Amino acid sequence: GYNMAKMISIVVPCYNEKETVELFYDATVPVLKEIGYDFELIYVNDGSKDSTLSVLREMVQVKSNMVVLDFSRNFGKEAAMYAGLKHAKGDYVAVMDVDLQDPPSMLKEMIYGLEVEGYDIVGTRRVSRKGEPPIRSWFAKQFYKLINSFIDVEIVLCTYFLDHCLITYKDTFNDTCLYSHIYSTDSMVINTPCCYKSFFWF
Repeated sequence: GYNMAKMISIVVPCYNEKETVELFYDATVPVLKEIGYDFELIYVNDGSKDSTLSVLREMVQVKSNMVVLDFSRNFGKEAAMYAGLKHAKGDYVAVMDVDLQDPPSMLKEMIYGLEVEGYDIVGTRRVSRKGEPPIRSWFAKQFYKLINSFIDVEIVLCTYFLDHCLITYKDTFNDTCLYSHIYSTDSMVINTPCCYKSFFWF
């Protein structure tokens, strides 16, 4: 059975997503409650130019288990993921797209892979590329073919390495300062100097 004392952190990078941030919360929280873990949703506002931050600030006042990190400008999705992972408190961490391309319903199955089957990392992949422009599918196939020619471990087409990836969290990230404000559910606001440091992803 699952260890109910554990906690899962969901890292959610956001850029101009005012219409979807609350939809994501409403779709994901019931799944997490069904799993039975403690949980937190870490929204990282990556310098959105629309009202994403305003919506998140309103949400954090009335919704539980939610933290918002706000960048001073747009640093890119990789930086947003890094900041979220660095801030995460969970035993497990998932990185998910806020537009619900990553189905929250799959989290339970992914937890099973970690808890019962003993994996350290559980990722997902599409079963088809239906609806995608043919040229994009062709480039994707060529990309995976090229990558696989350089490495010993085969990377499967349509695998999501970090998007919708649930990992056993190990605090191996170096300290960095990427965000300018943290908004948490107890209305605390922390102002920090904002800088950007380059880093390599695994």
